[in-house]
Amino acid sequence: MEPLEKLSVVVPVYNGAKSLKILCESIFDSSIGHFGQVEIILVDDGSKDDSYRVMRELRNLDSRIKLIKLKKNSGQQNATFCGMQFAGGGIIATLDDDLQHPPEILGLMKAEIDKGAELVFAVPEKPAHKRYRRLGSKLTFLAFNFILKTKKPIRISSCRMFDGGIKAELKKKDSGFVYVSAELIKRTDKIAWIALGHEERAHGQSNYTPASLLKIFAKLVIHYSDLRILKIFCKSGKLYEIESLEMEDGISL
Repeated sequence: MEPLEKLSVVVPVYNGAKSLKILCESIFDSSIGHFGQVEIILVDDGSKDDSYRVMRELRNLDSRIKLIKLKKNSGQQNATFCGMQFAGGGIIATLDDDLQHPPEILGLMKAEIDKGAELVFAVPEKPAHKRYRRLGSKLTFLAFNFILKTKKPIRISSCRMFDGGIKAELKKKDSGFVYVSAELIKRTDKIAWIALGHEERAHGQSNYTPASLLKIFAKLVIHYSDLRILKIFCKSGKLYEIESLEMEDGISL
């Protein structure tokens, strides 16, 4: 029997103090039998609550939990992309910090990887979002299939798993904007989907507003479209700045 692969789970954190403990426990419990080593990379994206204090406490209890603290709020996409740069697993997954993505889904996504998929999305059957969030999802769906010229309709989610080999092609960029799912889809057509029972947020409320969703949609079109005229609207700049890292050897930055 081949040894089980190492799993890296990247979680962008913004005001998620109340859910982090149960999230990390559930990730470790759900990974048993599906993966060998497991690491969780928590990326604090400028939280205003006690998230980083809780992250430090969890790290002190379990060194498999790695921490990244960003200097300021950079957005979910950038925070996720940052965490992916430090993932050391042969398999990488991304989950939200609010418990809407049940960690039990990890084993189901791994089953699709074992069948030959290189990228797996867990897509909600009945989204628990408000109406404007559902509209934002539809706009993103349309943008993906138009801009990326996909062979078949693609539904995306921030609950995803992909082969670690893809990560080697994802270099840090200073384009001012990154959309993780777009970067992944550009690098493989071996994509699978599974149904996700989308849970209500256990704590707090969504940080997305109608305005922020429209802004993301516009940036997606500008940065990923082949239309050259749109490139004049692209702004370069750092995606994120790291304040501190806590990996295997403690604080290294």
